Amino acid sequence: MSRLACGVINSSYDRGIVSSVNTLGNRRVPEITQINIGTVSVPVYVPLSGDPRVLGYKHGSDNCVMVSSYSYDPPGEPGEARIALFKINATTGVWEQLVQKTDATWGFTNPYGLVVVSNTMYVQDYDSGKITAVDLTTYNTSTLYTMSSVSSGGTTYLPHGNGMDYNANFGLIAIFSFLESGSYTNYANSKLAAVPIDGSTADEVSGLNKNAVAVTVDGVYAYVCSIGGAQQGGGNPASKIETVTLNTLVIGTTPITATTSPVTTGDFVDVAFRGGAAYVLSANYNTAYTQYSYQLIKTTGDRIRAGNFGTLGTNYTTTGVKTASPADATWMLAPAVDTLWFVSGSEANIITSGDLDTNSVVKKADASLSTASSYGLGTTVDSVAIDAHLNTASVVIDSADVAAKAAVGTAAALSAARTKVAFKFVRPEELEKK
Repeated sequence: MSRLACGVINSSYDRGIVSSVNTLGNRRVPEITQINIGTVSVPVYVPLSGDPRVLGYKHGSDNCVMVSSYSYDPPGEPGEARIALFKINATTGVWEQLVQKTDATWGFTNPYGLVVVSNTMYVQDYDSGKITAVDLTTYNTSTLYTMSSVSSGGTTYLPHGNGMDYNANFGLIAIFSFLESGSYTNYANSKLAAVPIDGSTADEVSGLNKNAVAVTVDGVYAYVCSIGGAQQGGGNPASKIETVTLNTLVIGTTPITATTSPVTTGDFVDVAFRGGAAYVLSANYNTAYTQYSYQLIKTTGDRIRAGNFGTLGTNYTTTGVKTASPADATWMLAPAVDTLWFVSGSEANIITSGDLDTNSVVKKADASLSTASSYGLGTTVDSVAIDAHLNTASVVIDSADVAAKAAVGTAAALSAARTKVAFKFVRPEELEKK
């Protein structure tokens, strides 16, 4: 049975916890509220920040979790983090801390993608555009790859690692957006990098749509979701899903766009494969930035590569356009062995099997207080109610990658545990600063 972990934060965005829920709706609140920066015999605890990130991974037979307690500086500027690794005790379910370090020691600050192959963990950093290799026996680190900045018209655009997947034949498949320092709005075109894990030279694909936010590998294809530039109320009409053929590193000529029926607005946030089907998530703020409109579409990789979804009922099914309030920022599709997890702002849901319809999204948890709701993942710590928003999410039991790839018959990635972080929209109050 799969279990989803979520970061929960308070209304002031300065305190967080991590809780979890399984497919039956059984919750563990909280899993952790702090990191031990001392020793086992002389512990020194520090609370999680108001921006905790959680990524699950598999190491051998152990289910493990990375937690980054992140604090960010001005827009577009790198922040600071205390990052710890935990093992989930197979008998008790307790998260046992293995190691913790500062971002300066780890070599990454803001993990947005994680892949484990054998005894090495590869971490993609949003802030620096680097991929770091971590030896899971010694916890020593080295830089595997660094995406370079780009310049255009006298402006320098910094790389940001927005997502990473893996295929044994092509290596790590990572996407990078490029943003002017100090800006949320001025983007250059995105890139994809195919990075061999043996340290040999990586190949890069330029010219992808601006503000790429997610990548999913299925077979020899990488599906890249992008906003098309800055987020905006009502969705960005430049949003796309583009396909890169990995054995030739060529971008397809027929992307899905924000006007590809049944979609009428952006933004494309995620693509996930499970059970031979492709699931597409589009979601965007309304013009008042008070709620989201979203739609899930179940189709096939062939239809996405063809640039259209085809005929309703024959080639695709859909939930139709639904709304989520409040306008919380965290969104993700995460395949697991027994379900497809869907995080919609402040809620954690599962998607029912079969064709999609208006009843396919079933809530299992949300950011409310656990004592006040049968769905709540929040609690009170040091008299602070941490029950306002979901900040991140990741499958931590039942490797999402193994389940998804096995379901579609792709064996190449079964040696790796791959996890992506939930996509975070810019919060309304930050957009208003534009």
